[in-house]
Amino acid sequence: PFKNKEGIFLIQAKSKNAVLQYAPNWPKIENINADLSFGLGMEIKSQSATILNNKIENATIILPDFTSPDEHIFAEGVAKGKTQEFLNFIEQSEIKEKIDSFTSSIQAKGSGILKLNLDLPVRHLEDSKVNGQCKFENNFFHLLPDFPELSFAKGKIIFTENSVFSPSIDGKWLNGVIKGKFKNQKSNLKIDLESQTPIVELLKMNHSPLNDYLKGNIPWQANITTDGKNFNLNLKSDFKNIISTLPQPLNKKLGEKWSFNLNANNQNAQFVLNNHLKGGLIFKNQIELAIPFLFALNTNEWENIYYNFNQKENNKKNNAIKKSTVNRLFFSTPRLLWNENDFGALSLKMENKENEKKIIIENSFLSGDVLIKENKNNRNTKETKAHFKRLVIPQLKLKENKENNNNYKNNLKQEFVFKNLPHLELFSDELIWNNQNWGKLQLKAALKEPNLWRIAHFSLENQSDRLKGDGAILDSRLPIAHLRFDFSSENAGNLLNKLGFPGQMADGKALFAGTLNWQNWQNTDFSGLSGNFVFDVHKGSFKKIAPGAGRLLGLLSLQSLMERMRFNFADVISSGLVFHRVSGDMIIENGVLKTRIPLKINAPAAQIEFTGATQLKEETLNLTIDIRPELGFVTALGLAFVNPIAGAASALASTIGKNPLDKIFYYHYEVGGTWQNPQILKNTEKSAAVLPYNPLKQ
Repeated sequence: PFKNKEGIFLIQAKSKNAVLQYAPNWPKIENINADLSFGLGMEIKSQSATILNNKIENATIILPDFTSPDEHIFAEGVAKGKTQEFLNFIEQSEIKEKIDSFTSSIQAKGSGILKLNLDLPVRHLEDSKVNGQCKFENNFFHLLPDFPELSFAKGKIIFTENSVFSPSIDGKWLNGVIKGKFKNQKSNLKIDLESQTPIVELLKMNHSPLNDYLKGNIPWQANITTDGKNFNLNLKSDFKNIISTLPQPLNKKLGEKWSFNLNANNQNAQFVLNNHLKGGLIFKNQIELAIPFLFALNTNEWENIYYNFNQKENNKKNNAIKKSTVNRLFFSTPRLLWNENDFGALSLKMENKENEKKIIIENSFLSGDVLIKENKNNRNTKETKAHFKRLVIPQLKLKENKENNNNYKNNLKQEFVFKNLPHLELFSDELIWNNQNWGKLQLKAALKEPNLWRIAHFSLENQSDRLKGDGAILDSRLPIAHLRFDFSSENAGNLLNKLGFPGQMADGKALFAGTLNWQNWQNTDFSGLSGNFVFDVHKGSFKKIAPGAGRLLGLLSLQSLMERMRFNFADVISSGLVFHRVSGDMIIENGVLKTRIPLKINAPAAQIEFTGATQLKEETLNLTIDIRPELGFVTALGLAFVNPIAGAASALASTIGKNPLDKIFYYHYEVGGTWQNPQILKNTEKSAAVLPYNPLKQ
């Protein structure tokens, strides 16, 4: 009867601290203080209530008709409070499963308003309908741990019992404007983003050394889809508002458009920049990064960038080195350039493990493996083992780069050499220099003290030549390099050919040994060079030496002095000087090479002794040369035609090496000038008191 208004049925009551579980797996409405009215249906008007500690104002709950076979409860309310609690509301509801806990990692600061409308079928609550809207303004969000904050955010999030979406969220990210929207489609969540981001902020976030060279805002658009297990990202930009002062081809003017495209998923990522640069990243099980340059890499143009970054890192108060999270790195360039030298294509692979790195290098100049480990005794130094199949020392063009920062040069000469030199074991199956194979190279060295790199052993060996020794490099007020060496060669002539002095000597079995100390060696100035060495060469010959080539050899063979000598050797040495032995004991004092005892040449043509000194830097001479021609045998043959008895006696004496004829002529020269143009300053001819037999005076 009450349905037709033929009577009244009314119950009124008040509730205090009531709880409403309006649907399974949704947050409860609690602390309900309300007026209840029961008649044909039910109506609850709440003065106050809470949902997840946020106050609900003006909430109403209505059940229109108890007699309906399908009763529905309709509830609505407005809650004001912390935005974080509203995000928790979504996380504790059934929507969580449909968006794969998208909001679980979001941390919010600020307040918002939640409007909630419910349609609850009493007999089958699993079919409940939920419609909610969360509005916020001037909020701050951390979307992911260690991810830059979204600030001053304004927007709304709308959700139902099986969906969540946002038509618009605006804010600031990395000091740039960003706009976004998202929605779920069944089990997928789609996010669209658009921003103008200052590139300097992006570079700071990644600790990039390029922040001094790139200016402006990057306009970009991104689309992200995820099903909870997998995601796909596509990001595009035209770099229109970016200015780049990087070396070519990465130099760019404002307004010039460069296409950039990044595609990524939860296993890998690839990017392409204007057909200049591309790269790939794999992070399925381990993180692998590949950066193949599509252009020639000129290291001169990147030197200052590297130096500036190093300086900034060194100036940081806490410069703890973070371990790289990249497990494998692949890098390549079609051409590697330095000081107008072209080293060709380079391929580099690096594998990162807990305390070591393995690097594989493929290049026409260098091919092999490098293993870098932490030093167990000193974590500030590294242990490096390198094994190369082939190590080529190129013929370099040395060009001064005027743009280089002087600080960079000083840094390269001092800090790099001594602070970063490792414990090193270097092996190369082939060492190629001057287009010649010099054989197997071995080097073992270690940083014994912060300023002392000790070379325990080095050797270079092939079928005919052997070099070995040890040494040290000391960093002091004037850096000092010390070297002790032993060298032997089965054929000194072939060795000189390989060194780039072809046709200047034939044969000759050679031994060299000595020590060298070079102060301020990095300046490549001979003025700081001192030391001593001995040498001994047997059974060879100096060949006819071309002008300007092998200037010291030309001096030893007397060819460069031949026309200036009073005694004419032209018929004997013009085509070369055959010798039985060349030996010397030399000292070097501050770049001046001196004879400690006379340098001797024992030749069939003459006995020759050199004493004096030469400046290695200026190539100037201050020498005396004593020449005793071996004339006994030749003179004896001449006498035989006139006086057979005297001739036979002279020939016999000359043959056994005791003929006084060899002492008759004695030439003494004082030589100055330069290696290129030696000058005889004074010459003296001497003769013995007893002259040889002259048949014309009989």
